[in-house]
Amino acid sequence: MTFEVNNTIAFITGLTGIIGTMITTHRWAYKRGLNNSERERKNTALYNRYKFIYTPLRQMLMDMHISTAISVKYGFFSQRWTRSIKDFKKLKLISGIKKLKDKGVSKRIAGIDYGGEFPLNKMQKIIQDNLEWADPRILSLVQWAERAQYDGIYQNYNQKTRDASMMTSEELELSDYIYDKFNELNKKLMPK
Repeated sequence: MTFEVNNTIAFITGLTGIIGTMITTHRWAYKRGLNNSERERKNTALYNRYKFIYTPLRQMLMDMHISTAISVKYGFFSQRWTRSIKDFKKLKLISGIKKLKDKGVSKRIAGIDYGGEFPLNKMQKIIQDNLEWADPRILSLVQWAERAQYDGIYQNYNQKTRDASMMTSEELELSDYIYDKFNELNKKLMPK
């Protein structure tokens, strides 16, 4: 009798082990396939974003030469010291330290030396044609650049046009983002 009970227990234990292994293997294979398909979907989306959005946008900027400049009002420590000494004498230490650290750097301004006007309308067309591959950041930057162009024309309503050689800070930010994103995707997707 003991012999039959031990065989039955061994059989049930073995059968439970086999069924557990089959279930675990099935779940592992399912999760691995799910992860692989998700990774493949993300890689396809990145490739399409690179191919349909950033490559054409970068190509548009290729023919342009953009120059940027900033001005520094208090570049030397002696200038900042002279500016902050009044606050230190009045024992306004925090204000003095702030003035000591502040170099008076202006916002970056940009201009197009050659290559025509900033191609925002063409960029919008490319993005609208491939909207499913566009990331939210580029959509926001394009909207901001369009609004800045509109505001620039509205503010200079006497001229009716804006200086095509000058770029708004939003257009500059958009072009910087296009350069950076193109390089980032290029490193990820292109073989070395």
